[in-house]
Amino acid sequence: MAVIKRIGYKNPSNTADIDIVRLEDFFKTRPKKLLEQDYRLGFWAIIYITRGRGAHYVDFEKYTYGPGSVFLVQRHQVQCFEVNENSDKSPSGYIIHLNEPFINKADSRMTQMFFDLFDRSFQGPHIKVDTSQHTTNRAVIDLLYKESADLGNVSSFNLVHSLFYSFVASLLKVVEGEVAVNSKPQFETYETYRKLIETHFKDIKVVETYANMMGVSKKTLNNATRRIVGLSAKQLITDRLILEIKRYLSQGDLLIYQISD
Repeated sequence: MAVIKRIGYKNPSNTADIDIVRLEDFFKTRPKKLLEQDYRLGFWAIIYITRGRGAHYVDFEKYTYGPGSVFLVQRHQVQCFEVNENSDKSPSGYIIHLNEPFINKADSRMTQMFFDLFDRSFQGPHIKVDTSQHTTNRAVIDLLYKESADLGNVSSFNLVHSLFYSFVASLLKVVEGEVAVNSKPQFETYETYRKLIETHFKDIKVVETYANMMGVSKKTLNNATRRIVGLSAKQLITDRLILEIKRYLSQGDLLIYQISD
């Protein structure tokens, strides 16, 4: 059984725990065979696409992308790239790698904003934004890339840190706009339920139990999950269990009967 390699954060060129690379350079400097392998991240990643079309895999799910696609890949998730050898369709944009110390250096408000962004990509890790030149998110990430070339002093780091969280805020504004289109109370119900599943999915597999924990009816819970992600409340539990099984299988550390236990 193939074991998925765990990749830790490495950037010997600076110690700022943030690395911003143009996608064109990222693909040019890494072998196709390596890019197309599954690997588990020991850090967070944001993939920001301004041009090109193709597909990207996160936790074994295939997501097609085009201009305006943004992938929010959380630490410990499994990802791989599908390399598009057609130069007319190969992606342009940026990839940002973030190590935990960089996140921890922010104040509590900024840290919460960061996790809100990743948590609110509620339809999966793939979100759509306007990445054209006139938008705030594009202007900020272009500046972020420019300033990240010089991280040798405190002032440079502080500027990059501020620009990064401005970028996060610009993306979060888009995601919150999508939430506003949906029913906000239903989104909040869904978010609470999703977080409870993440905490208890190994022990609690009954929708009614979660509904009781939240003080809502099973019908209310089902209405919320179907409205936000198009799945039943039960399917969310099942999908989370299946994902965990896939992760255990991919690691190759346990036998099947041990995973079942």
